[in-house]
Amino acid sequence: MVEEWHASQTLSSCLSNWFLSTRRDSRTAHSFLYTLCFNVRGLDARWAEVYLLSTKHQFDILVLGEVGKVDLSLIGATYPSYHCFYQAGENAFGGVIVLIRQNIPASRLLCSLPNVCIIDLHLEVPTRLIGIYAPASKSLVWNDLSRFTTPSFIIMGDFNVDLEKDGDKADTLLNWADDLDMAPFVPDAHTSLRSDRTIDYALGIGIENRFRHMKGPQRVIINRFSLLAHSRTIALKAKRTGSVRLREEARRIRNIARYELKRFRQEQLTKQLADRHKSGKESNLFWSRTKRHFRKASASLRGLISPDGESSKDPQRMANLTADYYEQLFKEPTVMRPHP
Repeated sequence: MVEEWHASQTLSSCLSNWFLSTRRDSRTAHSFLYTLCFNVRGLDARWAEVYLLSTKHQFDILVLGEVGKVDLSLIGATYPSYHCFYQAGENAFGGVIVLIRQNIPASRLLCSLPNVCIIDLHLEVPTRLIGIYAPASKSLVWNDLSRFTTPSFIIMGDFNVDLEKDGDKADTLLNWADDLDMAPFVPDAHTSLRSDRTIDYALGIGIENRFRHMKGPQRVIINRFSLLAHSRTIALKAKRTGSVRLREEARRIRNIARYELKRFRQEQLTKQLADRHKSGKESNLFWSRTKRHFRKASASLRGLISPDGESSKDPQRMANLTADYYEQLFKEPTVMRPHP
């Protein structure tokens, strides 16, 4: 840093070099991004909910769909440490907003499709993120998005299609995803307020390859969940095609993933128990989780009587008497051997 300071001719050139160096380093600083996806159904009416959600969860990326009327100056003032990307919809109720933390290198890819916001994340593994809102009256055809796919790619938002209940519409979306080798990441709970349907989820390409670049226990856990996601993809195909072989394969992969995840958790617990008395993060994590099981209680022992018959209730004197007693009890005995 000192050499760069003396080598630069002006202050602005020095700061520019430092900024570029920071951006290069930031490619390897984000192995996991906390991403939230929320269909707001009118940002002006539900701004308070969005603000409470964002303050409760410290997100890296926030995807908002069906935002409607938008005040970009208000968003910029509320989230000064985030980049805001907005794509208008086909009508006054549509539109997509993507908020990305400023320390994450990102750039926008211009797209004329309404309700589709495309962002390139310049990470160690370059990843393309697409935020989408697909109303029932959309003019968008899924094949319109095919040209935007990359080796590491994820599309998330409100698809307005339940992959298990919407029949032909689900088949059309899944066939398009199958052609591009995309895997669905579907939440377990229903996401529609009007019905018991799951219409908000994500489709991804190359996500497992990206997870391989992660280090430590997080990589192991995510690989297990990737197996679960893969088993769900096969299960959806089996449900559409009625294939018994695919159903058995999905069950086999799911059982393997669950077994591996259970074994990994047991190994982690064993390691934490072994390292609980060592200094470091592992011991801190162990005691932070176990301290809630400790309860304050007073001893049932009220006093002790010393060898000379004196009663004592002082805790320190009681401890000394106890220590003296057990030292005398367990001391090495003196063995008297008679002379032959």
